[in-house]
Amino acid sequence: MVKLRRIESVAVFEQFWNKSILAGNVFCGCNYLVFVIELVSAECCFQLLHIIIQKMLIEKTTNGSVLNVLVSGRLDALTAPEFEKEITVPQDGQSELVLDFAQLEYVSSAGLRSILSLKKQVDAAAGIKLKLINVVPDVMEVFEMTGFSSLLTIESAA
Repeated sequence: MVKLRRIESVAVFEQFWNKSILAGNVFCGCNYLVFVIELVSAECCFQLLHIIIQKMLIEKTTNGSVLNVLVSGRLDALTAPEFEKEITVPQDGQSELVLDFAQLEYVSSAGLRSILSLKKQVDAAAGIKLKLINVVPDVMEVFEMTGFSSLLTIESAA
């Protein structure tokens, strides 16, 4: 018999959710959501729903030969595939890809892998530069701890 315990904090739920995703368990539909809500205390229910439905948003603009991409939200196991699909090596005469992380709240190892993959693609393309700007302190700390700060060109402003 499986013993269920009530989830009292968003942090505990995030650990549960991330372990489920890493184990290949993809949960869909209202039944699962209702099941999760029943396990969650009322205090963190609203925050939990925000985390579940939160998506990464990507906004692209072109300024001459520069492709600017504003990335907001979370870059994690759930959103990394969207990041990889939407953000590719610039085409059509663009020589610089600028990722604006001013609104990026969180990056996981899956997000780091996506960024590294993009960097490798850009490095393989002749004459194109990749630059990150406005990296928030929490994300910058991850970059520094993992050594990404030495691999990437990071500036505080455009």
